[in-house]
Amino acid sequence: RKEIKYPAKDFEMFARVVKAAFAQRRKTIKNNLQELIDVQGLVDLGVKPSDRAETLAIETFVRIANQISQ
Repeated sequence: RKEIKYPAKDFEMFARVVKAAFAQRRKTIKNNLQELIDVQGLVDLGVKPSDRAETLAIETFVRIANQISQ
């Protein structure tokens, strides 16, 4: 694509977030990302900590990665 719809500030962090989120399929996003971002950080981004990775949009993963990268 010529234009990236949801640009990640740090692609390596984006890849790390996605890999961690899907590491254990039936766990919640809160549990899978606990070493990268705390519950309040997820809530501040509008992500329900009880959601599972497969229910989140790509844009959400980019927002999480961008927040962590700051």
